[in-house]
Amino acid sequence: MSRGSALAFSVLTLLAACASEATPRAAVSDFVPSDGMQEVRYLVDGVERRATLFAPPGRDPHAKLPLVVYLHGMGERGDAQEHVRHGLGKAIAAAPERFRGFVLMPQCPKDRLWVAADQAWARGLADGSSHIDAAIDWAFAKLPVDRSRVTLTGLSMGGFGTLIAGARRAADLSALCAICGGGRVEDAAVLATRPVWLVHGDADRTVPVQQSRRIADAIRAVRADAPLRLTEYPGVGHNSWDRAYADPALIEFLFSGELR
Repeated sequence: MSRGSALAFSVLTLLAACASEATPRAAVSDFVPSDGMQEVRYLVDGVERRATLFAPPGRDPHAKLPLVVYLHGMGERGDAQEHVRHGLGKAIAAAPERFRGFVLMPQCPKDRLWVAADQAWARGLADGSSHIDAAIDWAFAKLPVDRSRVTLTGLSMGGFGTLIAGARRAADLSALCAICGGGRVEDAAVLATRPVWLVHGDADRTVPVQQSRRIADAIRAVRADAPLRLTEYPGVGHNSWDRAYADPALIEFLFSGELR
């Protein structure tokens, strides 16, 4: 081999080696989650937003884990992370050992809703669905997520966000769990393709139980054997989330995506 040929061969070999190493390195996130609760930041429409992430203590740092994205209710909008004291965040604090995957808890701004909804309480407030998208996309980019086990859940306003945004992002989700929420019957065909668990108190005067019933009926009309469960708590008002998120079976569903 001539000197020129040898040099060219060496350069090509070096470039091939660099290329072979570039892809794995690009796929590795620069974010390393610590155990337990932690604050994370990412951009939404060019503005930095904060969210809270839970990572199960003692996890294998190289293992891909299920992901749950939690959408809080209307009263917890803001930027002070106060939403973590309620709903799923409260359930994690009470029994962290039940949570065997990542839980990402974004916060909706005060002047927005998770999604636009045809409800009296939603009038005059802008759609904030880009905040849901940003949370999901950040988790996929930064966390070792098992993409076959990704669940969206939420309560009240977050329950509407779960079903409406969940239908739009169904390709990225494996299951949905909406508590005292509602949705759009026109999304029933998409919702019927994913396991869905609806929870509602039958004495709810803020978001009547009929909201969950109409979605359940629409899903069953599209597919009679759809993987669907509607749980109604007799005599329970709007706060059905404390009971729901304290149910070990429901928490297991959030991480497995399987109705058992």
